Amino acid sequence: MARPQLVWHHPGKPQCHALGQSDRAQQAGSAEKWQEDLIARVFDCPVANEYGARDAGILAYTCPSGGIHITAENCIIEVLDPVTYEPVLNGQSGVLAITDLTNYVQPRLRYMLGDMGTLSTEECCCGRRLPLVPIIEKELLQRREEQMQNQKLYRKSYDTNYLDFVFVNDMGTLFKPDYITRHFKELLQRNNLKVIRVHDLRHPYVKHTTKNF
Repeated sequence: MARPQLVWHHPGKPQCHALGQSDRAQQAGSAEKWQEDLIARVFDCPVANEYGARDAGILAYTCPSGGIHITAENCIIEVLDPVTYEPVLNGQSGVLAITDLTNYVQPRLRYMLGDMGTLSTEECCCGRRLPLVPIIEKELLQRREEQMQNQKLYRKSYDTNYLDFVFVNDMGTLFKPDYITRHFKELLQRNNLKVIRVHDLRHPYVKHTTKNF
């Protein structure tokens, strides 16, 4: 039986990360420590996280030492002042701007992701000189604040089983894996748009569809 060199999946399905002993698993988003330990123990393989966005590409990967390194060969990540949009000093927080270096068809220059972060001034013990990924703050803090407000609003009705999770609904219940795909179709139909898959929202498809309108 052929053994894959790499299996990529979202951290919500750790059972999908299975590969050979000397290979590496990559996954979208950020897995929790217990997920990484489970995958590594059951499938006897290393596990890596990545930082990226659908509209900005893959921006960073974890190394064997646990540091999340920016893929500086492919992109430039800057931290800008949220008011003046001027670069801030290392160690200061600001809005993240992405410039990709490999998209020759439609390059993005200082593209705003909406994330707030701080570039690390430390060097990783792995020996790699690639810069370490900024710490993402804004989105997590905003979601945490929303969860706390919902806990006060719904009180005993609020589901307290998933307090350590990020993606929960207003009642605190964990989103199901098919939540986005089901609601995406409803959104298209409600706005009289052509029904496509969520996976079809890639640049070539979107560019072609927009051109035909």
